[in-house]
Amino acid sequence: MTRQLFPSLLLWTAGLAFLASCEKTETPDLLVPATYSFENVDYSGQTTRLDMLTQLTNYMKTANGGAAVDADLLKAMFANSGNPFGDAALDGSGKQLRDKCFELDVNYFEDWMDAMATASASGLTASDGQAGIGTSGSSAWVFDANGFEPVQMIEKGLMGAVFYYQAMAVYLSDERMSADNETVTPGTGTVMEHYFDEAFGYTAMPVDFGSPYDIALLRFWARYANGRDALLGSNETLALAFRTGRAALSNKDYVLRDEQIQIISETWEDVCAGTVVHYLNEAIVEIGDDASRNHVLSEALAFARSLKYNPNRRISLEQLAEFEALLGDNFYQVALQDLRDARSLISGIYGFEAIEESL
Repeated sequence: MTRQLFPSLLLWTAGLAFLASCEKTETPDLLVPATYSFENVDYSGQTTRLDMLTQLTNYMKTANGGAAVDADLLKAMFANSGNPFGDAALDGSGKQLRDKCFELDVNYFEDWMDAMATASASGLTASDGQAGIGTSGSSAWVFDANGFEPVQMIEKGLMGAVFYYQAMAVYLSDERMSADNETVTPGTGTVMEHYFDEAFGYTAMPVDFGSPYDIALLRFWARYANGRDALLGSNETLALAFRTGRAALSNKDYVLRDEQIQIISETWEDVCAGTVVHYLNEAIVEIGDDASRNHVLSEALAFARSLKYNPNRRISLEQLAEFEALLGDNFYQVALQDLRDARSLISGIYGFEAIEESL
C-alpha cells in the first residue's frame, strides 16, 4: 500500500497557527506542592484514553507473533464503538480516541489500521515490496511493503495526534486559559483549573514524577521524557512547570502561569525531537539489519510527525517536509548519509549538536 508521507502537511499552514503531598516548596508569593496534588483535580477522561491506547497497541502487537488483526476492530477501538475492549470500564466510559484526534488526520490513522490488517494477514516474510513479518534475533515486527511498521505509526502517532495535540493546542491554548477561574465545582475545580489538569493527564506523568523514575511504571509521554531525562533534564522540568503553573492559575497569577506553559511547550517539544534523534541513532547503528532499522525508523518518523501538533513549535512545516524527504518513502532503500543528515537537521533546530550521538 502506497501512501503520501505527512498527508495533512499543507493543511497545517492555516491550522494550528490559530488554533502532595503536604510538603510545600515556597516561591515568592506562591506555594508549589511537591507533587501534583491539588484540591478538586480530575483527569480521569485522559487516563481512560491512555488505557484505550494501551489496549489498542497490545492488540496490534499480537500480530508480531503471527496473529492476523482485524481492521474493523482496530477502528472500533479507535472510536469505542460496539464494546470493542471487552472491558466494561472502557466500553461504557463514553470516551474515545477518535473524537479527540486532530481532525485532519483521522483518516490517516484509519488507513494505517487497514495497512496493519493487510500486513498481518499476509503470512509472508517482510521484504522490499512485500508486507509481512520481519525478524531480527528474537524480535519480530509487522511491516508494510515499504518497510513502515503500522504499530508504531498508529501508537506513537496517536500519542501525538491525541495526547500532545489536545494538551498543547487545546487545553493549554489561549482560549481555554481564558475560561472561568472563579466558580469552583467540587471534584474538578474551576473550568480553567480543570483544563490545566486535563493537559497534565495527557502527559501520563505520575503525580510524583521526577528524576530518576522507574521506567517500568511509566507509559507514553512520561516514558519518553524519562528516556531523555539524563541529557535534557526533562522529568523535573516538566513536573515542576505543571505544578507551578497549576498553583499559579489557582492563585490567579496568569503571568507566571503563562511562563510555565511556555516551559511545558518547549520541554515537551524537546522530548519529542530528542526521541526522533534517539531513534535515528539506533537506525544508523542498525543500518544493515532491515527489520531492526525499519522498526526504529518507523518510531523516528512517527515522533517527527507529532512535532507538528504543537502550535508553538520551533520546527517549520518546510523543515519537517525536508526531514521526511531525507527518510524517503521506502525504508529498505534509505541511505546512511540521509539518516545522518536527518539527524543533523533536527539537532540543529533544537540545539542538540553537542549531544546528538548520545541521545
